[in-house]
Amino acid sequence: MITRENELNIDFGLNIIFEGDKYQLVMAQSEDYYPIGGLICEYMRLVPSDIKPIIMSCEGLDEEGTAENFSKTFLKFHELINRKFPPVISTMIALEFMNSSADWFNAIRENRVEEYLELLENNYDIVRKFIFDGTELDGPGGNTVLQILLTSYYAFADNYIVTKEMFTRIMESDEIDDDEHRKGIEVFASMYGNHMDMQHIDYRLILTDRGFLNLYTIKSSFSLLIFDLAHCINKEIQIVKCKNCGNYFVPEGRSDAIYCSYPIRDNIDKTCKDVGAQVTRANKEKNDVATREYRKVYMRYKMTIKRHPENKEVAEKFSRLLNEVREWRNNLVHGLVTTEDFLEWLKQF
Repeated sequence: MITRENELNIDFGLNIIFEGDKYQLVMAQSEDYYPIGGLICEYMRLVPSDIKPIIMSCEGLDEEGTAENFSKTFLKFHELINRKFPPVISTMIALEFMNSSADWFNAIRENRVEEYLELLENNYDIVRKFIFDGTELDGPGGNTVLQILLTSYYAFADNYIVTKEMFTRIMESDEIDDDEHRKGIEVFASMYGNHMDMQHIDYRLILTDRGFLNLYTIKSSFSLLIFDLAHCINKEIQIVKCKNCGNYFVPEGRSDAIYCSYPIRDNIDKTCKDVGAQVTRANKEKNDVATREYRKVYMRYKMTIKRHPENKEVAEKFSRLLNEVREWRNNLVHGLVTTEDFLEWLKQF
């Protein structure tokens, strides 16, 4: 427990006590413990599109885009994301939004608005369309509180995408062997050397009932990646991709765990660990049905061709079956079609 009469005098960010074996969050709404690797794994579970409805539900969106008006609405936004998301995600969203809005108001004061907007023009067009679609706004700016929030959202999305792309690249580093992938890993490694100025991480010592402890304040999405993965590498932490939701997690307890303990997206009362085995079994049963029905059709054609080798029409249909089934099987494996779709296609043979 931290001994303090008042809140710690530290900048806003993701505040973490780290003593070598686990993390402890230090914030008003949580003092949770996380395993090494658990911070970035939780953050990478965010679906950024979930943020827009929260923004649109805030009050004061049509107010003039002054710092005072924005601050009032942002406090409500911060409260709502704290309710919606776990602490690492909610803190990082608030942090990135604060960074971007501060950049906007600084640009106004320093007469660099055009420069600021030009930087955002290089972001992802599809993201821009999603963020501003249906808002009656044509893009970034600061005429209203809503426009500043959406501009911050746009900047946040760009930072998050870059962070997640790098995280995924590192997680897949043993599976992909090409020059582009290796160059990406080298760029990331340079953040600990030639480009260590990219580390936006503060360090302080604090006094607790456990003595002096190390407190780190993470101030950007990419810095969280740099911070957590460095400790994962030092401690040789295993990060696993969940077989149910496809997100990464740190196994706790059994090292051979294949399902995470996070709530599933469409039922927060259940975790992937709860439903994973059931889903896998159900998928296997569906695949078994598809395989069995295909085998029946395959054997029927084989027998017909053996008895009637002169029947060119049957031979042509059998050849088409063999060629097309490869694509159907691939789509089944990747979830692009259902077992029902496959069986319906099979009927024509």
